[in-house]
Amino acid sequence: MIGRYEEGVADAAERLNFTPTGTNWENIVDEVDVLYNLGPNAIHADPAIAALEAVASVFCEKPLVHTLKDAEQMHEAAKNAAGTAGIAFNYRFIPPIQYTKKLVDSGELGEVHHVRGQYP
Repeated sequence: MIGRYEEGVADAAERLNFTPTGTNWENIVDEVDVLYNLGPNAIHADPAIAALEAVASVFCEKPLVHTLKDAEQMHEAAKNAAGTAGIAFNYRFIPPIQYTKKLVDSGELGEVHHVRGQYP
């Protein structure tokens, strides 16, 4: 278990019986079996790539990364990894997203080049 605040990590790890623990992912990434990456979006790539290279499975929250370069590096690491890699798309099946997909698929919106949305 990795987190920003040592006391909080220690408390959660004790309650959940997690080991190893730390506040710096680089110090324990070689010891984990699974990395559930809940960190800030801008820093998903480095820990995910390191975990995949260390033979762990990785599950990231979205957005996956902020740059195409990071996405390509994560893709390569996942392709070559012994573990499994995944990303959460938890809004995929909610009605507004399904409706938007229906509009896009029907061609009613024309050719879509960019979408930006916010969902509460």
